[in-house]
Amino acid sequence: MARSALAAARAALRPEPGTFYEMGFAWQPDRLRFFMVFDSEEVTLWDFTDATLIPQNPAQFLFNVWHAPTHWFEGGAADYPASDAVMRVDWFRYWAAS
Repeated sequence: MARSALAAARAALRPEPGTFYEMGFAWQPDRLRFFMVFDSEEVTLWDFTDATLIPQNPAQFLFNVWHAPTHWFEGGAADYPASDAVMRVDWFRYWAAS
């Protein structure tokens, strides 16, 4: 991974107000990967390969801003934002894997 992409991925953990980010899920029966795109490069933020954590049935897609009191997959206290969060979605698309 290019140094600039890594720096961008770390910065995305604390998003810049007014900035749009390209994000995606690659959902397969044996793998679920969440990524962001920086400078035309996909940067994987998390990658599950444990089938017990991967939904196997079709589902609706939901956008929300939600913050749990603990990290849902690692445990431990979560870092809450200092103020209210707002999410704006510019575009969305999906397609079935071939």
